[in-house]
Amino acid sequence: MKRVKMLFFVLIVIVLLCSLFSCKKGSEDVEYYSSRAARQAPTSAVRVDLGEYDYSAFLDHGLIRVSLGEEDDLKYGVMNASGALILPAQYHSISVSGEFIVAEGGLEDSRIYVTDLAGHVIYSSENRVEVEDVGDGYLSIKEGNYSYLYHKTFGDILGASFDDTYDYLACGKYVVARSIKRGNSHIFRGESGDLVRSFIGTSISSFDLYYVGGEDFLVIENVAVSQSDNYTYVRKQSEGNTYIRQTVYKYSVGGSSMRTIVTDKVISTLFGKYSFGLSEEARASLSLKEEYLVLRYYVTEGKAADGTVAYCLTDTSLKEVAALPEGLNPTLTMTEGKAVVSSPSGTIYLVDASLRTLQTIDDAVYQSANYSGGIVTASKVTSDGSRKIGGFDGTGKAVIPFEYNYVSEFIGGKAVAVKQGRAYLLDTAGNASYIADQDFPYYWDGFYESAENGLLGLISFNGTELLPRRYALLADVRRYGDTVFVALTPSEGKTEVYRLL
Repeated sequence: MKRVKMLFFVLIVIVLLCSLFSCKKGSEDVEYYSSRAARQAPTSAVRVDLGEYDYSAFLDHGLIRVSLGEEDDLKYGVMNASGALILPAQYHSISVSGEFIVAEGGLEDSRIYVTDLAGHVIYSSENRVEVEDVGDGYLSIKEGNYSYLYHKTFGDILGASFDDTYDYLACGKYVVARSIKRGNSHIFRGESGDLVRSFIGTSISSFDLYYVGGEDFLVIENVAVSQSDNYTYVRKQSEGNTYIRQTVYKYSVGGSSMRTIVTDKVISTLFGKYSFGLSEEARASLSLKEEYLVLRYYVTEGKAADGTVAYCLTDTSLKEVAALPEGLNPTLTMTEGKAVVSSPSGTIYLVDASLRTLQTIDDAVYQSANYSGGIVTASKVTSDGSRKIGGFDGTGKAVIPFEYNYVSEFIGGKAVAVKQGRAYLLDTAGNASYIADQDFPYYWDGFYESAENGLLGLISFNGTELLPRRYALLADVRRYGDTVFVALTPSEGKTEVYRLL
């Protein structure tokens, strides 16, 4: 019986140990970022039929601005990537802000129209307006001394409630109105516009809000106090010292009180999926997952801060979960689970989606590090005193010699590089094939120009001919996600638009 009990006890211990090791491994494998796949070289070109219109410019969201008329009296419209007309060419100017189109001056009036991406009018005015996509189908409109919040379906949400110092943020079921100048923040229910709660600053205090999911917000209160008061830090400036008491709260909509959050850092700002200034498209493309925040904090000596800042990654309770070496900013875009960051010291760090350092490259002072297709590219000052670009593989081994003035993103295992006025097609082992005499290849994105007898065509990085040599000019290039749009002007006739797929 004792032996059975002993064996049972041993089994329990083993299970617990396995559980502990399993939990430890799981915590190490937490990924704080989503990741995009490596880009592939295009294999075909599909023409966008512009009909009677002329090409004018590529806009956001794969939209194309088209024109009609003579040079001194051009009118503009909008087409989508399939060639369907969204707005007829009857406006003096057209631009796009996030998921909204701003068209100025129709044929019969001089009004400004704000529409959704399908061309449905949401707002119009005879006055100048500032338009900003604030996420979730909402847009901020500033006109004169007032700011308004509109939704593409529900229309006006708050009316003329706020002056033009206010900005807006859509987050979940709620919207936030914030004035940095006044130190005020207000939470509203999205569709109804009902006020949930206000946080009102004064001449010596301010509130800032950060949405962290569900019903929850972080509230940061900063109050200017005297040196004799209980202050959190002193901000040292040339015009004098300012003593600040900072308190951080967790506010849940519907709760009767706020809970104080204790942190050992003096917060400058927080950044995440629901930060001010992010359009819907920018929010969707942000690698950082919704449940994490980039905390920017003041580096203090004792309680003194001279303005120097560092960064770390936290969860929504502001518990630090990871940090980059040297306190570098962890706002990164992950490609196949990896990203690079260069430090002021000149060191390059290759990190994974768990923010673990995979490789450190510090044998020189490097700048402008990038990661694509498994290759780290960067620039450094070479022995002749000039700045050149080269690269490393994922193990830190030098594979691209530092002799190029330009190296494009690696797409499908290839990149374009330029040195001494010549362009080459590089592979990830550093092998180079001459393709053209060219100094400034800023248009190459998975393809390159192929010229003969004064006419050019397009060749994919994978060797496929995308367009034959029949064009006089590559007029414009724009990438939208995995699709590259190109506009080329033939020796005779109108500019043609293609999608490279």
